[in-house]
Amino acid sequence: MKNKKEFIWDTGWTMTLFGRLVHGVSGRLAIPQVSAGETGEPAMDIFEEKESVIVEMEAPGMERDDLDLSITEGRLKVEGFKRGEEDRGCLGYLCLERRFGAFRRTVPVPGSVDTSAVQAVLQDGLLRIVIPRVPEKRKSAVKVSIRKASAHSGENER
Repeated sequence: MKNKKEFIWDTGWTMTLFGRLVHGVSGRLAIPQVSAGETGEPAMDIFEEKESVIVEMEAPGMERDDLDLSITEGRLKVEGFKRGEEDRGCLGYLCLERRFGAFRRTVPVPGSVDTSAVQAVLQDGLLRIVIPRVPEKRKSAVKVSIRKASAHSGENER
């Protein structure tokens, strides 16, 4: 049992004095390690429509200037900074689940899209990115005529 790793999701109670004491004594509670300035990744949905690929990402409390989007080598990168609240002057948190600071999401984009016509809108805490599809070229049947080989051309000789 010594080598078995346990993970219990931390809902913030370890931020209280009691939680830190229990963790210090038992050493059994795994607290997700987050470096200063980093946060959990915002939730993201990616779905396809007939003429586009749609990416929707939660961005509550963020402004346009807090976000940076780019598409490089078939990957959409969304970087941003979620601002936290000022110091509340409280004694301690009983539950601390929201995360603030820098984040980065990188997801693959299907190859049949027009990256030059991407549009993004930030409204009511939701970032919506519309990536238009490149119209597929319809494969039309081409009639290929077969010509008769002439006896003088040497095409039938072996």
